[in-house]
Amino acid sequence: VDLEAEIYLKAGLAYFKEGQYERSIEMSRKAIQLRPDFASAYNNICASFIGLQNWDEAIKAGTMAVKLDQDNQLAKNNLARARSQKVLSERSEKRDRRRWSPMK
Repeated sequence: VDLEAEIYLKAGLAYFKEGQYERSIEMSRKAIQLRPDFASAYNNICASFIGLQNWDEAIKAGTMAVKLDQDNQLAKNNLARARSQKVLSERSEKRDRRRWSPMK
């Protein structure tokens, strides 16, 4: 099971490097089905959702990766990036709404 989970993770990483984030997530989820405590697979999902700019899902996966492996610095970095990007995105949306709101 561990070897098969590693194969799915490696496939997910290859898809990630090609920018095929949805396929990367799919492969990483298959790895997690085989090995539910696979922090590296959760981290890969986090990074893939960052690539898709889906901050909430990235934060969920990153939180799980860090919960499973508190020493995984890459997972900590990806989680921090997802959180900061979410804040920046929300600020930008608020600015855009104010800028384009109809005049009264």
